[in-house]
Amino acid sequence: MLDLKRIDVYLGQGRWFRYVGSNGVVSLGGTIYYVGAKWKRQQIEIKFDPDIRQFQCFNDAGELFKTFPLKGISVESLMGDVFPLCHFPVF
Repeated sequence: MLDLKRIDVYLGQGRWFRYVGSNGVVSLGGTIYYVGAKWKRQQIEIKFDPDIRQFQCFNDAGELFKTFPLKGISVESLMGDVFPLCHFPVF
């Protein structure tokens, strides 16, 4: 019902610019990702590679310095767990 490859392709078209917090984290879509304390208080560019399903972080010189996997995007997380619904009584 849900094609994750289409979501990956859509995310692959984006570029996000984030300011790394003092604790070394950034937020994307309400999800927290740890970039590293070395990058705190700096602006970074984030892109998504749909082939490996990972975000890539680039510094201001355009150099890749960190990758991390996409969190919270699965069929179960997007559509919810239907198992409890199957046990409701039918009226």
